[in-house]
Amino acid sequence: MSWDLTFIEAFRYRKDIQSITITIAEISISLLTESSSIADFIKTRYQQFHASSEEPQYQIQIHLSAGLSFSSDNPNELFFNRQKFSKEKNFIYSNGYTGYLDKQQRLGKVVVSDDNAETWVEHYLRFAYSWMALQNRALLFHGAAIIRDDAGYVFFGPSNAGKTTITEFSSDYLILGDDMVVVREKPLGCEVYASPFNINLGKLKIANSNKRIQGFYRLHQDKKNFLQPMSEAKSLAELMSSVPLSSANFSGNLIAFERCRMIAKQIPCYNLHFTRDDSFWRIINGNF
Repeated sequence: MSWDLTFIEAFRYRKDIQSITITIAEISISLLTESSSIADFIKTRYQQFHASSEEPQYQIQIHLSAGLSFSSDNPNELFFNRQKFSKEKNFIYSNGYTGYLDKQQRLGKVVVSDDNAETWVEHYLRFAYSWMALQNRALLFHGAAIIRDDAGYVFFGPSNAGKTTITEFSSDYLILGDDMVVVREKPLGCEVYASPFNINLGKLKIANSNKRIQGFYRLHQDKKNFLQPMSEAKSLAELMSSVPLSSANFSGNLIAFERCRMIAKQIPCYNLHFTRDDSFWRIINGNF
């Protein structure tokens, strides 16, 4: 049933629906639901990204199913997701939802469990958006981003590398995210955009803004501050490791690879060793 398109398509709206349009990095999405609780969640969670006047580029239909639940074929895997890809549609299912995105029709549909529905809605939207970004010269990127002195700075690395720490010591500047941001190709160079898919959204003051990228900084917590320029090959590898795509998404990974290769050629990437204070900015600005 997890990949069963018939099961998903059997869900139809039976009463009045609400439509909320959000825009993330110039990609507008209409979210439709007949559930007042899900509509309220969307309005609150994504309030900085509302765009009621824009014509949506994508439509996502969200349905509730009582008691919907899937289990992993691995008994040791409590939380999981499975993805399947084709030229027309990408499918995904996890513990509490199943859905797809039709890339040609630009239409998505997801059925979520009524148990912890908000979590499953956000989980699906994050994956669906990562696929949309690939169609729109953009990448969903696992990193933090800050606008300082009219320039964008992207800080990245695996979990616990210090992305949230960097934002905490940069509260005087515009913060675009502490976990997920969007990198998009523009005529004058790559820009970084805010995204709502951040762990501390609600606690963190996110600015829904964008700016041309000055540099990428791979984080290393240390006892002193210093920068190490990366080679182009190393930059490419590090950037690719921060693009959240399934290894099964072969065509998507090829697109991401070419985008990261272009970024590595055009924008400097560094290893940033930093201490737990704001003195790393002096290193970035060249004031040792």
